[in-house]
Amino acid sequence: MKHRRFHYTSSGFSLLEVILAMAVIAMVVSLIMITVRSNIALSNSIVEVQVEARQQTQTNDYLRTLFNRLPAESQVLFETGNDGLQFIRITNPDTSFPSQGKELMARDLTIETIATNQDAYALQVSLQNWVAEEAADLPEHTYSTRISKPMRHLEFLFYSQNDQVWLTEWQAELGKPKMVKLVYTPSSVDSDFQQEAIFLVGSSATQSSNNNTPNSGGTTNGATPELQIDTQPAN
Repeated sequence: MKHRRFHYTSSGFSLLEVILAMAVIAMVVSLIMITVRSNIALSNSIVEVQVEARQQTQTNDYLRTLFNRLPAESQVLFETGNDGLQFIRITNPDTSFPSQGKELMARDLTIETIATNQDAYALQVSLQNWVAEEAADLPEHTYSTRISKPMRHLEFLFYSQNDQVWLTEWQAELGKPKMVKLVYTPSSVDSDFQQEAIFLVGSSATQSSNNNTPNSGGTTNGATPELQIDTQPAN
């Protein structure tokens, strides 16, 4: 009687095949994680740029309204300090600021460039109120706040109608300039590409841009400018 021999073959995977499969899966998961992290970083970068652009728009709108509404009797002083940082001092700016639950009219307004760290700068507005002569014994109120996010570059220029050039300094005896230019480079921009915003000053704001006047990039709504910009208070 003959006995049949049955041969059984294993249907499982060899150790080498398992190791290769795990290596492939690890590579795929790694690529997916890299893609996800890149997309998250790109999304965060886009959001940061949008927030910074919105903040700068608010800053430009405030400055535009402020300069457009300067009354005839206001005085403007524009200088660069010993530290190389610029400041603009405006007397009688026709604007108000909050203090102790009230709105006080400002006597002086100063816009200054402050260093936030070694390579970044921001704009800060400081205001001081009017004190009537009969109330001279009352304390003066001051208010300061930052109106811009840190920038890689910030610079003001004033336009001289007589010389038809942009100046880096402006004295009060020169009267009021026709225009003010803000040149800036956002921190979110990797290159040194500079952006500009031009603001017409006082009565110049009512002139047509066709009269050899560069476009100011917007119009004012005629209201007294208020400090309602979403920024952090100055220290």
